[in-house]
Amino acid sequence: MKKGFLFSAILLITMMLCASVFAADTAQWYQYENRGVGVAVLVWTDVAATGDGAVTAPAIKINGAIENVTTVPNSGATQPDDNYDITGYYSNAILSAALGTMDQFQSTLLNRDEANTETVRMNDGTYDYALQCPGTITFAITNAGVGNGGMLIVRYTYRQETR
Repeated sequence: MKKGFLFSAILLITMMLCASVFAADTAQWYQYENRGVGVAVLVWTDVAATGDGAVTAPAIKINGAIENVTTVPNSGATQPDDNYDITGYYSNAILSAALGTMDQFQSTLLNRDEANTETVRMNDGTYDYALQCPGTITFAITNAGVGNGGMLIVRYTYRQETR
């Protein structure tokens, strides 16, 4: 009986000390809308245990026009690798079937700087209009390095849904 308890206690302590081995990448959206303007902030981290330098964020509903996207890398030890990439693709069933995982930002969010905040405006000549987002969109972060993270800030104007 004592051997079983001792084994269970050692196993529990080992699991607590090695919690990062069982951890998953984290990606959490925070969204705010008021008077036709919205801001969505994604806080993301590639957990060291996964070792792939990639994070796929949960889909977020943006029913409107994306005006600009700002990337804010972590600093210090969790700073992303230079030239990390972000792509965005529609994640609703109809558009996914038609467009697949085609980058809706046309590569404008690739090669992000590891140390500086950068903003990409959707109407700066790459686009001559804000990027229309008719529903949900999923962002993927790649080449960021193991254990690194940052923030992605999406500013948009939204359309009120009519019932």
